[in-house]
Amino acid sequence: MTNKHFLAFILLCFSSLFYHSLFGLGLASVVGAIIKTLISCFTLSLVMTSIKAYQWRMLATFAFTLNFAVLYFLALYYGRFTSGMLASLAETNTQEALEYVSNIDLVSLLETLVVTGVFAWSCHNLRYTKQKYIHIIIIAIGALFIGGTHAASKGIQGTRVSEQQYRLPGEELILKILAANANTLILATGYEYWTLKSFENSHTENQWKDVSIKAPLKDIYVVVLGESAIKNKFTLYGYHRATTDKLEDTHDISIVADPIAPSVLTRISVPRLFNINHKSQINYGLNIIELANMAGFDTYWISNQGVVGNHDTPVSAIANKAKQHNYLNSDYELAQNDRLLQTELLNIIKQMHSQNPLLVILHTIGSHQDFCQRLDSKSKRLPKSEQKEQQECYDNSILATYDLLTSLKDILTQSKYRYRMLYVADHALVATDKPPYYLHGTGSLISKTALEVPMIFFEDTPVELKRINQSYYLSNFPHTLADWLGIQAAQINVKLSIINPRFDPKLQQEYIIDDRFQPRRFSDLPD
Repeated sequence: MTNKHFLAFILLCFSSLFYHSLFGLGLASVVGAIIKTLISCFTLSLVMTSIKAYQWRMLATFAFTLNFAVLYFLALYYGRFTSGMLASLAETNTQEALEYVSNIDLVSLLETLVVTGVFAWSCHNLRYTKQKYIHIIIIAIGALFIGGTHAASKGIQGTRVSEQQYRLPGEELILKILAANANTLILATGYEYWTLKSFENSHTENQWKDVSIKAPLKDIYVVVLGESAIKNKFTLYGYHRATTDKLEDTHDISIVADPIAPSVLTRISVPRLFNINHKSQINYGLNIIELANMAGFDTYWISNQGVVGNHDTPVSAIANKAKQHNYLNSDYELAQNDRLLQTELLNIIKQMHSQNPLLVILHTIGSHQDFCQRLDSKSKRLPKSEQKEQQECYDNSILATYDLLTSLKDILTQSKYRYRMLYVADHALVATDKPPYYLHGTGSLISKTALEVPMIFFEDTPVELKRINQSYYLSNFPHTLADWLGIQAAQINVKLSIINPRFDPKLQQEYIIDDRFQPRRFSDLPD
């Protein structure tokens, strides 16, 4: 057999790998998988056909094969390999590893062994040759396509993960090209994990002063952090479809009429929800989770999003300040239905032993794209309308979020503990006339709609004021959250708390932060 025959087998193996990595069969996904297959195959061939010495060939074959086997096995379970998955592997303890190995699916293991065997045999049998022009041309064209596509959509400027974390100009571009090659994917992912992990583990000195707690306290405080939730899609805010209860039909719910998210992206918005901030500056030494810890709360952060990534790490850095934190997924693309959070809350309540009040943050996947993936066979559905499928799925994702809130409230009520619950979303989305019909308000799409989110309070007793008729900039949310928890500190200003009788709207900074980390006056944005 010739090198062409062995190359065909290797192409088939890489094709199978990237097929399992596909999350959909759209044209862009399929074209991307084909290009990644070609880059990966011809990179391997270029290396193997350049080595004469038998010992070096064996070593190269072993390295390529081990890399392929790991990626293929993980692709069968999780899809493409990401920094979040690497974090999950790197941070697994011995007991968890043994439990994982004991539950490995034998069919998946057998498939991996068979395909990897064909791969190793073909790789080892590639012979040395001087004709390598076609390899170099294909790799170069593939890399240019991947790099050009990324540059056209994201540019080549340095990536800003947070106010403190940058990637150098072109660094993200290089990582994307390396990640498109199965032979260098683990190296690129490892570098991304290392840089993001260093940010997550960075420590800022606690700066809270004169911390005290007011009485009487509730036993349990639950903050449900929503994702990509458009305020006007909630019946509570006047939407014509029954995604939630009507406000007049409730007795223990109150809403803020016009909450405005700090930003259009999770990684920019969430840090401002939990840290004292001013325009583009965030004081990480004034974090609400640490404030609650100082005030004697037992704090929990349960996340149904990812652990490590450009969008996830800034949130994980906050979550890790909680006394107990648990990530239900290694990567947001693997997120299951938010219904899992019910079980988590129930387990926390069952394990309550101390007299300390609880603060539980539940970070949902909410209405994150793909909207239809947010639903499962148990999810409630609205009567079908004339909307497109993705639009229909989005409305049903709001229904699922409210169903979750209702179930969480039922759990709290049945626990017999005194409680308060609060729901707020990190940002909204902008409606478009093309699939998926709702997008982040980045670049030219930034608008007021992308920042108009719901803010809902649930109490264990009937409420008198159901609607707080104010515009509220959620960059001031740390002041409301502290006030809601009954915590006082020198740096907390109750005049910036939307639930306080002394609230003064004139003190608010009427700015939001766009996707380039630049302050923008909200009133200047298009509707």
